[in-house]
Amino acid sequence: MNLAKLIRMPRFMLDHRWTQAHLSDEIDGDLGPDDRSRLSRHVHECESCSRLLDSLRQTVDALKTTVNRSPPGVSGRVIERLDRERT
Repeated sequence: MNLAKLIRMPRFMLDHRWTQAHLSDEIDGDLGPDDRSRLSRHVHECESCSRLLDSLRQTVDALKTTVNRSPPGVSGRVIERLDRERT
C-alpha cells in the first residue's frame, strides 16, 4: 500500500462508519447539505456503501409499493391476528 493511501485510510474508515450510520437519514431526506455532501463523496468512492445504499432504497421502495397495494385494514387485521396468536 502506498503512503498516500495509508494517510487517507483513517479518514476513509471514519467516513465509512459515519456513512453507514446515516444511510437511513439520507433515504428519509433528513441530512443537511454538508452531511449529504459527505455521504455522497464516500458512497462514490466506496463500493460497499454504494451497494448498501442502493439496497436500502430498493427495500424502502418495495415496502412503499406493498403498503400502497394492501387493501384497507389489512395491517390492522394482521396485527390483531398476531396478538391473538401470542396469547
